[in-house]
Amino acid sequence: MDVLLLMGGASAEREISLLSGKAVQAALLNLGHHVTVHDPIDAPPAADVLQRHDVVFLALHGTGGEDGQIQSLLEQANVPFTGSNADASRIAFHKGLSKIRFQQAGLATPDAEPFRIDEAIEKIQNRAARLVSPWFVKPDAQGSSLGVSKIDSPEDLPSAVDSVRKLDKAGLIEEAISGTEWTVGLFDSVTFPPVAIQAHREFNTYAAKYEQAAAKHTINRGAATEAEKQLMAVAREAYQAVGATGLARVDLICDVQGNPWILEVNTIPGMTETSTVPKAAAAFGWSLGELCERMCAAAIERQHHRNWTGNA
Repeated sequence: MDVLLLMGGASAEREISLLSGKAVQAALLNLGHHVTVHDPIDAPPAADVLQRHDVVFLALHGTGGEDGQIQSLLEQANVPFTGSNADASRIAFHKGLSKIRFQQAGLATPDAEPFRIDEAIEKIQNRAARLVSPWFVKPDAQGSSLGVSKIDSPEDLPSAVDSVRKLDKAGLIEEAISGTEWTVGLFDSVTFPPVAIQAHREFNTYAAKYEQAAAKHTINRGAATEAEKQLMAVAREAYQAVGATGLARVDLICDVQGNPWILEVNTIPGMTETSTVPKAAAAFGWSLGELCERMCAAAIERQHHRNWTGNA
């Protein structure tokens, strides 16, 4: 295949995108595919450039990569691309929108209150008071745990809101569920083994996600337990609730009673050496190269279906 790999970009997650992209590039080259790399830090490639390749592989993380912007451009250019369509990407990237979809699907997700950074801090504190503490304060539209704070009281909100302000115009105050963090990777009809995350910090921070030894990942390589089957089933429902296709990762937390809570769906999960999805795929029996190859083939098949039916 002739693959155009988009990596880098101008988001706060640029460095992680470059790491993901380099891993994907090496994996595809190792299987004999032709890979052209483009870094859309200033502008995405023109339509005629996009159309010269068999498929576009998206390794862009964060704003401009996962929020539906590049997906919309690729749909307009009528070229195959990996991952979810523009609508699903936009919904999954915005935590408030995806939480509504989870609730509509009857899925357990932590209670939360939205806010805008231009609101008076007293109003934000009043909203937080409706929730059980401790809380996570998050940007509405960011990934990799960027700008996330864990706080215990309304007095801590000003600094947490300041962290959000650096990255976004809106945020979410969310009840912190005590328990074990899990991620579940999904690829169309395939559900990979769940990965338990033991972060060596209070929660799975940006550093814990991408620094070696910052978190311990545990994967059951045998038959799934009943608890793991439940996690996989709930993750599948969340994947479907936002309309995801291709590869995605669902982040959950399992409380002390064993109940799974959906946190978010990531439509372009990390592909670095410390990322959970490549590890889960390997436990399933797929190398990174095979996973990337399957992603490209599925993207081409979806585009053929769109062209045949006229549906996105």
